[in-house]
Amino acid sequence: MDLRQIEHFLVLAETLNFSRAAERLGITQPALSKSIKRLEDDLGGLLLHRDGKDTRLTELGRSIRRELENVVANIDKARQIVSIISGGNGNELNIGIATTLGTSYTIEFLLGAVKAHPGLRMFLHEAETTELPDLLLSGALDCCICSDQVSNSPKIHVVPLFSERLVLAVGSSHPFALQDTVEIEQLRDVDYLDRLDCEFRLSAAKLLRDQGVVLRSNIQSNREEWIQRLIAANIGVALMPEFSLRVEGIVLRPVVGLELAREVQFVSVSGPPPSRAVETLRRLAIDFKWPQRDATRNGRRPRDGDNR
Repeated sequence: MDLRQIEHFLVLAETLNFSRAAERLGITQPALSKSIKRLEDDLGGLLLHRDGKDTRLTELGRSIRRELENVVANIDKARQIVSIISGGNGNELNIGIATTLGTSYTIEFLLGAVKAHPGLRMFLHEAETTELPDLLLSGALDCCICSDQVSNSPKIHVVPLFSERLVLAVGSSHPFALQDTVEIEQLRDVDYLDRLDCEFRLSAAKLLRDQGVVLRSNIQSNREEWIQRLIAANIGVALMPEFSLRVEGIVLRPVVGLELAREVQFVSVSGPPPSRAVETLRRLAIDFKWPQRDATRNGRRPRDGDNR
């Protein structure tokens, strides 16, 4: 089969009329019939029932139609990619962002990228930190912002951006909000909200368990916003990176003896020179003023100018 036969079939599947399909394609009706017959021979089955003026798809025709539509869509996408690369534009980026990263600073960074590179088209993909390196190496992503990527692969290039501690998030009216710090022992009897995608989840649980504290978790979720809204409503507390706040009504408190932190990084594929867009984004990531550890006591996000 060839692309012309596929195009002929898809137009005919839409119109279910040989005359109208032939007119749209700019070919004669006999030529269209011959093209469809060759496609049927190649596939080994009838694609259409021909009952006089009425034409309808067979079961094979209905099944193969979606697959052939995908073939055409992928070919069109490949042509666009070739056009972009051969034209030297390189203005399209697939960017991965870890699910647990704070939105305020990542959005500010991306806005800066748009201003610095007006022609840049960005496709944003949210995923767990553990999934992002494989997506990079497979070519599904051009770069990502995530944490603690220590890879033995020479194809991974890591730029450190900032570090953030694991702290306790509590509702602003929770008793812990009145304290400067929280002792590990105080976590023994609290209602805990389990953030399933948290990179610290297993290491924090082990550290607490080693000190005789097992967190009592009645609610678990991989949705950051859900967990944080439950915290703000005083349904429970949760451990989270200090700059990951997304909703109001939460304050953050360090936990004495719980010394865990993560390094947030800009990660891309090394090796051959990266595209102009990736290199631009990498330079912007290095120059961007990322959050600093000055906001934990009041549980607020850094405002414009806090860390400049």
